Amino acid sequence: GLILELLDTMDDLYLAAKQTKDVGLDQIIKKFEDLLKKYGVDKINVGDKFDPMTQEVAEGTEGEKVDEVRAGYMMHGRVIRPVRVRIVK
Repeated sequence: GLILELLDTMDDLYLAAKQTKDVGLDQIIKKFEDLLKKYGVDKINVGDKFDPMTQEVAEGTEGEKVDEVRAGYMMHGRVIRPVRVRIVK
């Protein structure tokens, strides 16, 4: 449960970093990512095509490429939160 709550905080940090380009914020994000990795939590990489095993669709239904809307994570090889994607043409 605690890990999932931390992931919500990570979402906010990623959004803030995207909007501000703050180097200090990037360092904080890196520390959080390292902490999560220490406990077996890894960010899921988004490929070019939709993968129903690790992704859920937030927007769009037609197209071939995906664009990440929210990060997804695996813990010890199991999906604990799928990547939320937008399907684009």
